[in-house]
Amino acid sequence: MLDTFVVRSLALGADAREQRWLVPYLPIDPADIGRDYDAVIRVNSQSGKGGIAYLLEREFGVELPRRLQIEFARTVQAHADSVGDELTATDLWSLFERTYLAAPPRDMPALAHYRVDGSEMLVTLRAGSDTRTHRVTDSGPVEGLVSVLAESGFSVDVLSLHQTSIGGGSTADALTLLEYRDVHGTAWAAGRATSVLDSTFDAVMRAASRNGQMTLIGEGCPRLDSNQRPAL
Repeated sequence: MLDTFVVRSLALGADAREQRWLVPYLPIDPADIGRDYDAVIRVNSQSGKGGIAYLLEREFGVELPRRLQIEFARTVQAHADSVGDELTATDLWSLFERTYLAAPPRDMPALAHYRVDGSEMLVTLRAGSDTRTHRVTDSGPVEGLVSVLAESGFSVDVLSLHQTSIGGGSTADALTLLEYRDVHGTAWAAGRATSVLDSTFDAVMRAASRNGQMTLIGEGCPRLDSNQRPAL
């Protein structure tokens, strides 16, 4: 398939135009008639993760780790099937934002302030009208924030962190992609900010909020809904 062809070329560090053309349903290479590959890449309910990831990286500079590619591809396929149409790169990014960067509900905790000073970190959480400051020592920033959230009743088990960016140049925002585990399985959250640490904390808070929502829904009896994925 075309998306596999393009992604394979990228993985080899080679120009796709210099590779032998082996896409069965396209009789000619678009480059031979002055077209680029984006002009013929289409995303629909049958599309694989490779083409989706390629478009997001090409148009927005966002690099998705493989496991997130798999999860997001399911969301894309379901959405394309529901709207009955092909999706553009802009459509894909809008869907990504709605899925992983949506604002947490107001009844979930918010990170009001933090300060990292050597081996000590101060974290202020706000929940409704209640604001509390916690002191954490001898922990990394992410580990410290996770421990504060756990003390507040919002546990999140961080499995991996992936850093990328949105756009390029000095105005690019940092984008943190966070894989976490809760009682429902393995899932992903994202954070966006002007600095890597702020985007990482944003992702941790969003994961904790999603986990908190699922816990409240389950009321002690966990269940999977359309936003949760089983462990990969």
